[in-house]
Amino acid sequence: MGEAAAGLQYVSGSIANHVRLFLLTHSTERAKLSNTGRLVQEILGPRAVTIVWQRTTPDPQLLRQIAASSVALCWPSVDEQEPKPAAVGDFVLIDATWQQARKIYNRSAYLHELPRVGLSVPGGSRYTLRRNQVEGGLCTLEAAATLMAMQGETREALALQERFERLVLEGPPSRSPV
Repeated sequence: MGEAAAGLQYVSGSIANHVRLFLLTHSTERAKLSNTGRLVQEILGPRAVTIVWQRTTPDPQLLRQIAASSVALCWPSVDEQEPKPAAVGDFVLIDATWQQARKIYNRSAYLHELPRVGLSVPGGSRYTLRRNQVEGGLCTLEAAATLMAMQGETREALALQERFERLVLEGPPSRSPV
């Protein structure tokens, strides 16, 4: 194990796991200045697939991916038997406010069957751009950086972490990204 910026742990080595992240995004989220999912997409490119959540029509690409591979949901879990991230190839991150994320989870039965991977960072989240944060919860950018670090994807983890540090220092952009 090695030490990365801001307490992230990563596995040393040059073998990339090529993890993909599916950002299941609330329809109002991308237009928000405080949204960090778009930053994940900018940094990871095609390895971060943004899917706008629709209550009555699950995304067929996501459903096919869930059926075809080992996909886990990054979600706070009390299950002590949750899988180790290394055993999972791809992850679903719900990119929304915590209130919206609970709604998406509760109304998407296909997410209930996925194994959950809970994340934590030393000292908890440093994301302060939104109110009503869930204790122990991370913003999408922090979660993506932590997952990449746990999977041994050091370069990606550090790029995500550096962008998060800049966001914390500078704040969000002054105008809408959309």
